[in-house]
Amino acid sequence: MGKVNEQQDLFYDLEYFGLSADESTLYLAMLRYGPIPVGLLAKKTELDRGKVYRMLDHLQGLGVVKFTFSNPVKCIAAKPDECLNNIVQKKECEVETMKKLIPRVNSSLKSVSFDNSSTQEHELNIVQGRNIVYAHIAKLISNARNTVYIVSSKEDLIRMYYTQIPEIVKKAKKQNIKVRILTEKSDPKEESILQKFEAEEIRYGILPSKSRMIVEERRKLIMSGLIDETSGHNDSKDSILDTNSPEMVSNISRLCILLWNRARRIMPNQ
Repeated sequence: MGKVNEQQDLFYDLEYFGLSADESTLYLAMLRYGPIPVGLLAKKTELDRGKVYRMLDHLQGLGVVKFTFSNPVKCIAAKPDECLNNIVQKKECEVETMKKLIPRVNSSLKSVSFDNSSTQEHELNIVQGRNIVYAHIAKLISNARNTVYIVSSKEDLIRMYYTQIPEIVKKAKKQNIKVRILTEKSDPKEESILQKFEAEEIRYGILPSKSRMIVEERRKLIMSGLIDETSGHNDSKDSILDTNSPEMVSNISRLCILLWNRARRIMPNQ
């Protein structure tokens, strides 16, 4: 059971590097068996051969797998450190390209955009996909001018730790924006991870449900339904409601403040 949990944790970690569970299965099999023909790899992993070919094409693009010139052609897994560094370098190049394209694309989009600067419509958006969800949370904190409450499970917060959110929380703190985290009781290892957010304060209390609420007082709200804690970082089913509706923001702010006042101050951050 322990090995199964360890492998599941590894699969979750590899999701951060863009590998699906099946792609992680292929990579581990190639590491385990060494150079291996595609047909045998499909048989060993019990995956559809056509699907294996498609996944290998993706993994080759990431620098995770190489192929021999032998007959039959064999797949070779890149060494773990080489594999991970290849993926990071590729992502960094993509980010740099996007940054350079911002002025040109922004100018093109502005030329066709309706001028809505004078409108005061309240917005309500549904966003799906855990990576996108965390990006919206990061944006809320980054743009905050008032106190922000983050109410979520410890598992969700630990996943957030491996995103840009902790760095944005630290920047907010330097700008005198209070970020308060409320979660459930954690063990010492989990607590040490939560401390690294360097939020103004973290409290433990009873959460109303296995959901998340992130609210900036008087301005913005992000909330979700039940979170599937068995899913990893790339859970496509994870979704949130993102709104600036004054009524909703006010109601959830009051709820978060009530929960906050009833919670116990466990680890103040200096």
